[in-house]
Amino acid sequence: MEHTECAARVRCAASAAWWTVLIGAAWITVAWAAWLYIPCSRCMTSCVETLLGGVKVADVQAVVWVMVGVMKIILFTCVLAAIFLTVWARKLRKAG
Repeated sequence: MEHTECAARVRCAASAAWWTVLIGAAWITVAWAAWLYIPCSRCMTSCVETLLGGVKVADVQAVVWVMVGVMKIILFTCVLAAIFLTVWARKLRKAG
């Protein structure tokens, strides 16, 4: 594999990593907004309890809180990988 081909592949991987971070950040924002909206709406609260078979909204909020935390940790790892790939792609471009 040529040096320029390797640099192009790393650059594409860095681009894909940044798109993954962007989509992940949007997903976390939507989940967070839903987490804030559910307790504000009494109709939504009763609908959630009915749909989930008597599960309390506080339990749902706790699960969502943990899930958002896990997604943030995963997203942080993706940001570190994207930064690494971006720096690597720039070094390959300068070396080539």
